[in-house]
Amino acid sequence: MVSKNLKTESFFAIVIIGPTASGKTSLAHSIADDLKKQNILTELVNLDAFQIYKNITAGTAKPSSEEITKYKYHCIDIVSPEESLDANTFASKVTEACTEIYKKGSIPICVGGSGLYLRAFLHGLDDLPPRDEKIRSEIRDIAAEKGWPHCHELLKEVDPVRAAELHQNDKTRIERALEIYKILGKPMSSLRSKTNALGEQETLFPCFLIQMEPNDGFLKERIKDRVPILFQQGWLEEINQLYHVYGDALKSFNSMKAIGYDELLTYLLNIKKQDFSESTNNSLLSLQDRISTLTWQYAKRQLTWNAKEKKDFVVNLYTNKEYLEVLNALLLKIPSIR
Repeated sequence: MVSKNLKTESFFAIVIIGPTASGKTSLAHSIADDLKKQNILTELVNLDAFQIYKNITAGTAKPSSEEITKYKYHCIDIVSPEESLDANTFASKVTEACTEIYKKGSIPICVGGSGLYLRAFLHGLDDLPPRDEKIRSEIRDIAAEKGWPHCHELLKEVDPVRAAELHQNDKTRIERALEIYKILGKPMSSLRSKTNALGEQETLFPCFLIQMEPNDGFLKERIKDRVPILFQQGWLEEINQLYHVYGDALKSFNSMKAIGYDELLTYLLNIKKQDFSESTNNSLLSLQDRISTLTWQYAKRQLTWNAKEKKDFVVNLYTNKEYLEVLNALLLKIPSIR
């Protein structure tokens, strides 16, 4: 089963993708500023799966309120932390925003690194069944008793193709694959005609797609440097405020699946049971290292996820020379679309 393509009015978009901490937002702002000098107006559209949540800010490196206003961001801070927004619904909202921006005579610049949300926007997704909370509860009960590696083994029996793609502790995706099998009696991998043919697909609309692809050493250092900054910007305080509002229910929110949030919430609950001490401070440093590692692993998955996308330009080092090459290539394409 394949869903119909998202119905769009004709629009052209600049799309900037790449792993976390690779400089996507900075590049988008620079392009917006320089296009304005050419009398080409733009507005930015968020493609990040977690910047959609209100009050989920520090850990997602969300643009500042000043930047959100200056660059006229769309699809950011649109749902509350306790809500969920599936990829198809989000893609529809992004498409609507791009259509309205283009109707006004401006060009949307779409920025994000969340693979599934990006894919839904660019190509549409396979038509998979909605969540079934009863089945999910049954799967979680099994996982609580026997562990997610056991659930991974169960998935191997019914969908070996999907199981081979997943780590044995990837509970979110294992749960979804088992859920789909229980609902339909068919393996998830047999339903993914769009995903399987991704490299052969055209986008649903004309676009100029820029892929940020820094080398491993550079990206690792960027991530290592950024995590302490996120803490300095109030990440732990943000989690504390969220817990004050939502209590233990916070643990189950989809918004807490953003990298580092679950780990920080666990840390916060632990320190609430004891006074701050030197050992607590040391554990905070260890937590920062852990989040850096998780972020790096996520960045590698993002690069793999985006590998099949057809790019107009790949940015490796983001030097001034490379930036000018991107800008010139973009300026050559825009007149043929407008």
